[in-house]
Amino acid sequence: MWPDTHRSARETAIVAALRRIIRAVDLHSRQLQDACGLTGPQLLLLREVERHGALTPAAAADRLHLSRATVTGIVARLHARGLVHREPSVTDGRSVELRVTALGAQVLAQAPSPLDRRFLAELERTSDADQLALLASLDRVASMMHAKELEAAPVLVAREEDLPSSDERTRPSEPDPLERTHTAAAARALDTTHDGHASGPAPNEDDSPDP
Repeated sequence: MWPDTHRSARETAIVAALRRIIRAVDLHSRQLQDACGLTGPQLLLLREVERHGALTPAAAADRLHLSRATVTGIVARLHARGLVHREPSVTDGRSVELRVTALGAQVLAQAPSPLDRRFLAELERTSDADQLALLASLDRVASMMHAKELEAAPVLVAREEDLPSSDERTRPSEPDPLERTHTAAAARALDTTHDGHASGPAPNEDDSPDP
C-alpha cells in the first residue's frame, strides 16, 4: 500500500491527466465541427456506413458503441443534410439500410480524421506492440471506472445536438439516464463512480426508407 501522502499525490495526478485528455478531446471535437460541419459522432457514423457500403442503424449503433436512440438522431440529421439515403433492407423488410450519398462521399473526402492529427502522428511512430499496450491500458482505465458498459460518445465527446431528444429519453424503450454523456458528465465521472445500464431498443419512427 502507498503511504497516504503518496496515494493522495498520485490520485491528484491521475485525475489531472484524465481531465487534460477530456479537455483535449473536446477541443478537437469543436475543431472538427468547424472544419467539416460534422460532429464527431456524425463523422464516425458516416465513415462506418461508407466502409460497409450499407449498414442498418442498429448495426451502426453496435459498431460505434452508441445507443440506438442516439444513432436515430444522428441519422435523421445526416439524412436532412442529404449525406445518407435510407432504403429497405435487402435481408429484413422491417428494417432500413443506410447508404452514403454522393454529397456524403464528397464531405468524407474532405473531412479530417476524427482523431487529433498530432495524436495520430505520435501513434504512427509507435510500434504495433506499444499501440496494443496503449489500447489495453485505456481499456483497463475504462473498466476500473466501471465505464465499459456506458455509451461511448465519439469523438470521445458528443455534441449536444447528437444526444437523444427529451421525448426519446423518456420513452419506455429508452430508460437509460446515461444517454446525455458529455464533457461535464465525463469530468464528474472522475469524482464519483457510476454503474452503466444497457440501452433498450431504439425508437424506429425515423428509420423509415426514403420514398
